[in-house]
Amino acid sequence: MKNQVKPSNLRRKQIMTTAIKLFKSQGYANTSVENIMQEVGIAKGSFYYYFKAKEDILDAMVERVVAKRCQQCRNIAIRGDVAIMPKVWQILVRPDQEQGNFAGSISLPDNRQLQERINVETINRLAPILAEVIAEGQAEGILQVAQPLETSQFLLAASQFMLDSDLFVRNQQEQSRCLQALYEMIERTLGLDIRRP
Repeated sequence: MKNQVKPSNLRRKQIMTTAIKLFKSQGYANTSVENIMQEVGIAKGSFYYYFKAKEDILDAMVERVVAKRCQQCRNIAIRGDVAIMPKVWQILVRPDQEQGNFAGSISLPDNRQLQERINVETINRLAPILAEVIAEGQAEGILQVAQPLETSQFLLAASQFMLDSDLFVRNQQEQSRCLQALYEMIERTLGLDIRRP
């Protein structure tokens, strides 16, 4: 094994980058801590200095992807120059480039656990942001929703699951119809008052 001393944050990043590469090529379930250590060229003690287990790498990866998406959605939510429904649509459907690239690159069946962790964490952290936008729409008299948080959770789950290109292979026309149906469902679910100008 190579025994090079690297600054702490660089070594941690190297371990994560290597783990991601292995998860992409052979799947999360089939990648062991030993595989990661061997690929990085570090001893067991070095790995466990940064991560207690393989699951900690998973947590760090999920945190990185979801935190970025949450920040983007929070920025959308606070914009005063964007109407309520475009905000809702952007939070639910606007693809985050990193999350999209990352999710697409881990599409092996053995990575379903990783994909599900990202989806669950995304729903848990984005739902309060979306609920705030819905509450803003209620205050303006545009939307009518009895449970903004729970409604947000269902809408996020539906959009993430139905738009997952690894689960549902669609051509461009089918994807367009799916997006239109999702938009109509969102409008109905949120009680959009379409009579307002």
